[in-house]
Amino acid sequence: MKVLLVRPPRIKQAITLGEFMYSEPIGLEIIYSMLESQHQVEILDMMAEQVDIVDKLIEYKPQVVGITTLCIDVPMVIELAKKVKAHNPNIVTIIGGTQTFLNPQGFFTDVVDHVMEFTTSENLTKLLQYLEKNNRAPDINDKVPMIDGIRSRSNEFQSTRKLGRNEYIHPNRKSTRKYRHNYSYFGYKQSAIMATAQGCSKVCRFCLRWRIEGHVEEYFPMDFVIEEIKDIDESTIMIIDNDFLHNGKRILELCERLEQEHIQKSFICYASVQSILQNKEAVRRFQNNGLKAVLVGYETFKNEELATYQKKSTMEENLLASKFLKSIKLDVWASFMIHPNWDSKDFKAFRKYIKQLSPETISLSPLTPFPNLPLYQEYQDRLLYDKDDFEKWSFGQVIIKPSKMSINRYYYELLKTNIYVNTSIRNVVYMIRKFGLLTLFRLLKGSSKLFVRYVKLMLASGDIQKGKGHIFILSGYSGAGKNTIINHINKNNCSLEYIPSVTTRAIRPEESQGNPYYFISEKEFHERVANNSFIEYEEIHGNYYGTIKSIYEQKLSNGCNIIKDIDVNGALKFRQVFGQQVTLLFIQPSDISVLIERLKKRGDNAKDIKTRMNRIEYESQQKPHFDYIITNDNIDEAIEKVLTIIDNVLDNK
Repeated sequence: MKVLLVRPPRIKQAITLGEFMYSEPIGLEIIYSMLESQHQVEILDMMAEQVDIVDKLIEYKPQVVGITTLCIDVPMVIELAKKVKAHNPNIVTIIGGTQTFLNPQGFFTDVVDHVMEFTTSENLTKLLQYLEKNNRAPDINDKVPMIDGIRSRSNEFQSTRKLGRNEYIHPNRKSTRKYRHNYSYFGYKQSAIMATAQGCSKVCRFCLRWRIEGHVEEYFPMDFVIEEIKDIDESTIMIIDNDFLHNGKRILELCERLEQEHIQKSFICYASVQSILQNKEAVRRFQNNGLKAVLVGYETFKNEELATYQKKSTMEENLLASKFLKSIKLDVWASFMIHPNWDSKDFKAFRKYIKQLSPETISLSPLTPFPNLPLYQEYQDRLLYDKDDFEKWSFGQVIIKPSKMSINRYYYELLKTNIYVNTSIRNVVYMIRKFGLLTLFRLLKGSSKLFVRYVKLMLASGDIQKGKGHIFILSGYSGAGKNTIINHINKNNCSLEYIPSVTTRAIRPEESQGNPYYFISEKEFHERVANNSFIEYEEIHGNYYGTIKSIYEQKLSNGCNIIKDIDVNGALKFRQVFGQQVTLLFIQPSDISVLIERLKKRGDNAKDIKTRMNRIEYESQQKPHFDYIITNDNIDEAIEKVLTIIDNVLDNK
């Protein structure tokens, strides 16, 4: 059969490292190797060749079109499949790659015939044998055999449920001969990529690789590795194992073979701080056999964040690894993730830490909690984009709403930090000395595109935010006067809107439905919890309280300013979800004994009063997280203080 394998073009609006690390489509080259003995195969790299897919279909007349996909190009891949089917419905469309493993459901459409969750010689051969026998694209009435790793449209995209991963065999690099002059890694152009193992035991919480390949390293035989190295024409090879330097014996074995067979290549590889520090002698020997640079994931300057990411190193060990690599004059290309909870002081401290590490080049990416990773659940309430808005999920774009500054300010700090690291004299001198002026200009061109993209995102960040309104949260001790202050403001300030929470507690004599809560049953409350309807909910004093998320998002998007009273945990959750669109005010009396009298006057029984008093110590510990502390000994003065704060915030918004 005639098979066309396609890598889609780069998405223009996405922020990627494509200008700096533009590698060969090794997955397609491997599939080419799997098929070439039985079929006529061609690769179309649309990142390197600007061509209309229809023109290629007319020229080549394939019976099968296979399209690879990354994390962010799902709409583009589906659009290419639509064009293929519109041109000739009998052409079989097959989609594979990273995204089909992570989210195969994203491709369950009538223009896709088969979705490859993983690809092996065995399952691909079975599929092509069936297609060749039938000599056409199966319609919905045809029953394609159920094959492990393949979901077929005619089988309603059902799966055999057998797990697997992409098979690695020697890629046929001659299949991309006409494109190879484009492939590069930073200043190393031309370069090839290859793997010597699959899997990673580091299991960092932000990483997709071990999810795809497994959490244990499985090494390819060294004869297999050496054979591939010898088959590569390019002088520079990027080893794409997730942490190539983690096994010192393996490095020494490779070096021995390189020396025995007089192989001279330049190598680049990924490495962890822990692996570098544990295998210093092996790293030195590998450097003597061609290792030119290591890509090190330092990730952050905070130990607590490294622990959260499940990194096995500390910021102090980062500095030790940096010192060692400098001592042997090995280039370091450092990568970092920018945490969404950083403030301006953190960015400043981070830039200072970068100066201490002093790597040769640096890449920065905001923390991106891809679906199917543990971090996704942790930050789900703060995501700026839906998980199906694939093109937004590129490395470099802010996905999580910052908690300590506006998105606009956050992009500004990102831009400022990128300029700091990319225009430093050290960085420029390194590029010129190592790669020459032409390479410097090429990389500066990529940096300028990144700069323009960040500026556009910064200017557009007002639209990214969940609206332009503002929320004022009053919290504090029970009986501190929060409701009294809010009731006064509601009566005398029509510019602020009050949205009642829902609760399961009993209604009091002076209250009504919607004032100050919507009163519902526990059954209805738990149904709303199951439907993920709340920004926050909590059980307090034996009753449930919750805040409905969709109402606030809609109000903010319409520019409404909102005032709200809620317990301290709920207040902090609002800050986490809406960031700088929230101002937190803590209401307290000067003397705790005053609270007991107020609670008695409003009708609370002795048991409730004791429960509320027991909570005061915890609530007091949360005060440092609030923007303002208001002491309410005189209700009129307290109201005036709150109104002054509101006016000042809205005037400066």
